[in-house]
Amino acid sequence: MKNADAVWPERLKFLRKSNNLSQTDVAGVLHCSQAAYGMYELGKRKISADKLMILAQY
Repeated sequence: MKNADAVWPERLKFLRKSNNLSQTDVAGVLHCSQAAYGMYELGKRKISADKLMILAQY
């Protein structure tokens, strides 16, 4: 069983791809760079609760 920290990056990528969005598209919604968003998907950076709320509303 994976821990929650390992699941988030995979889920972000799955949701982005299933909605036919690029990393640049999602980064624009979050007002961050594509590189920063890429780090979220790689699990090298934790996404803030504020940014998760923006994604949930989007």
